[in-house]
Amino acid sequence: MSDPDRRLIERYTAGERTNHWIVAMVFVLAALSGLALFHPALFWLSNFFGGGRGRASCIRSSGSIMMLAFPVPGGDGLEATIGCRTAIGNGCGR
Repeated sequence: MSDPDRRLIERYTAGERTNHWIVAMVFVLAALSGLALFHPALFWLSNFFGGGRGRASCIRSSGSIMMLAFPVPGGDGLEATIGCRTAIGNGCGR
């Protein structure tokens, strides 16, 4: 049932979750706009972005957003995410 000594472990902070969803949404936009370049049969997808110039602008801006958002996992830095999240009990201070 319910154990009073049991506590929840916070795996990801609110900032990390927000960053994840921002990157995920921008990735989907970049993928859809990139599919229009992949094959001529998929060029109709560029209409969602305002045509050829809108699609190109979407690809550039989504790439810039992802470039800025990838190394910011909650403010701890990339090495903290890679080092502390993969090894359990290594004294990362969390």
